[in-house]
Amino acid sequence: MATNATDRQNADAPPADNRTHVPVDGGVLVYEARALGRELVGFEDVDSWDALADALAARGHDRGATFHKPELDTEA
Repeated sequence: MATNATDRQNADAPPADNRTHVPVDGGVLVYEARALGRELVGFEDVDSWDALADALAARGHDRGATFHKPELDTEA
């Protein structure tokens, strides 16, 4: 699981496009800034849905988000 200081630093940095990309085992979690905090909006570069579900659970999200959130286009 990718939980080193660099990942935490990237997640806390202000997003250039209102989105924060957090690399984890299995892919990238994509958050969008909201009035109060941020919201998980999808995933990018997914190479293992199981590892991604583990990363979600480790961050307090429901593993079912892998079924309900989209895999986003990295080109956009």
